[in-house]
Amino acid sequence: MQARMVNEQFNLEITTIEQENSFLKKSNTNLNQEVEISKKISSSLLYILSIVVLVLIFAIVIYYDKKRYSRRLEVEVSAKTKELNNSRMVLKNIDAEKEILASDMMNLRYTYENLVQNLGEGVGVISPDEEFLAVNPAAEKIFGIHSKELVGRNLREFIDNEQYNMVLKKTLNLNDGEISSYELTIIRPTGEKRNIIVTASPINNKEGKLISILGIYRDITDRINDENKIKEILRKNIDLLRELEHRVKNNIQLVYSITRMLTQTEKNENVQQIMNKFENSIYVISLIHDLILPEDKHYIDFQRYINDIFTNLISSTPNNLKQIKFENENTIDKISINYATSLGMIVNALISNSLIHAFSEETNKIITLKYYRIDDENVLEYSDNGIGIEGDIDITNYESFGLKMIYLQSRQLLGKLEIETNDGFYLKLSFKDLAISTFKKV
Repeated sequence: MQARMVNEQFNLEITTIEQENSFLKKSNTNLNQEVEISKKISSSLLYILSIVVLVLIFAIVIYYDKKRYSRRLEVEVSAKTKELNNSRMVLKNIDAEKEILASDMMNLRYTYENLVQNLGEGVGVISPDEEFLAVNPAAEKIFGIHSKELVGRNLREFIDNEQYNMVLKKTLNLNDGEISSYELTIIRPTGEKRNIIVTASPINNKEGKLISILGIYRDITDRINDENKIKEILRKNIDLLRELEHRVKNNIQLVYSITRMLTQTEKNENVQQIMNKFENSIYVISLIHDLILPEDKHYIDFQRYINDIFTNLISSTPNNLKQIKFENENTIDKISINYATSLGMIVNALISNSLIHAFSEETNKIITLKYYRIDDENVLEYSDNGIGIEGDIDITNYESFGLKMIYLQSRQLLGKLEIETNDGFYLKLSFKDLAISTFKKV
């Protein structure tokens, strides 16, 4: 019994221990469950925390990006604001320039209108069919029309049919951009005729089509009348000059004939020699009238002039001197009548002196004459192979009539003389063309 009680107590203790083990197992299971739950909670918390961190990082990145973008935006806005302000200033300047330009255009238009209105020459705008569209007062005055009555009238009312057809033809040419100028004889309403010059310029639209014509009219009636008067005066003067030339030529011929007759009848040889020189000088002057070139009356045939002078002189010399060889080596065929007389007198005096003083019967007689140009200078060279002149020559004080004549005529030409007399006789005369119109008084 006691053993059964011990056994029951032991069983009771075992039951108690089992209950305690069961409780411990349940507690351990609960603890494991709590640990698992804690792990899950920790894992969830870590996940949530990582998400929160990521969100915070993203928020921080967005914040700084937004801040950086905001700064850039502020810079761009500031730059755009400056550009806008500059644009506003530019627009203000453009507006100011437009106002100035508009003012200048108004002033220019006003100036142009005043210029056209006060212009001394007539100005008008005409339609292609020659109707006046706009004119200035000078044009109205030229056509003899009262103020503002010329507009709307046609040019045909003032000219004949022939001129009108010519004007229409000129107008057709204006279509090609041609500027034309022509003369017209207009008839004013009073019947008065006036001569005008018209200069017509085309006025085209953007497509290049002729829409009107700008005409400038100049009254040349007074000028033409003056020109006709001058022409009439010139014609009368030319007739008088021709008559005077004819009379001078006849008088020179008369003096030459009388001198020749007196020379032939004179018994005194010295007087006869002087008269012969005078006769030859007159012949030199009279030759010019016969040798004037028909195509240019300011020049004479110089080759023929020199040859005729030599022929005239040789015809009055003794027979023993007629065999002289004359070498005319001119390179110039014509000379101005302004200095033909002076050159002729010089050549006449030179040949006369050679014929009278230079040659003996035994010599081979040669006279050489050259006339040429070097740059702007005329050069005359004369030489003979005669006996020459003894001693030095002072041509300004020499007693010879011929050398005095040469000196005086060379002064008229403002020329330079060079003379050599050692081996025959040589003379060189140089003068410029300028001397033609500035003859020196001797």
